[in-house]
Amino acid sequence: MLIRSLTFAVLPFLLTACTTMSEPTSDVQTQQHIASSAVAQPKTAEQKDMSLIADIKQSQQQAKQKQSKVEQEAHSRQARFEHNLKQPKPVGAQVCTWQNSIGHVAAVEEDRIQINVHGRAPSTTYGAFFGANPTNQDIEKQEATVWTDGEDWAVCGGK
Repeated sequence: MLIRSLTFAVLPFLLTACTTMSEPTSDVQTQQHIASSAVAQPKTAEQKDMSLIADIKQSQQQAKQKQSKVEQEAHSRQARFEHNLKQPKPVGAQVCTWQNSIGHVAAVEEDRIQINVHGRAPSTTYGAFFGANPTNQDIEKQEATVWTDGEDWAVCGGK
């Protein structure tokens, strides 16, 4: 009987103690709150990282597009130069070299031509007179007359 009385006397204290310590739902809510707080901060950092990665990828894509455009322009200049090399070079025709020298044909003989060289474009890009804007080249004056077989000189549209 003492055991039964003890059980009835202790049981309400145990129930009260369990209730006042913490309810399972509040533990779950606390854990969820802690988890959501912990996850919220990394998401912000993760979003920043993803934004940086997206910016880097966009910059890389733009660099690839720019490089592709530069390569296409170089290929275009080369093709135009090679095409113009095969063109006739009559007296008075404006001619240019791949190394950016420019002049006019002064005389034509059977196997050679005389060129009055006017100057050279200081551009570091070879074939400057065969690009999209060939007339926008500054020219360093270099007056000279040369006789050549014409294999280095192509008809051009520069200054």
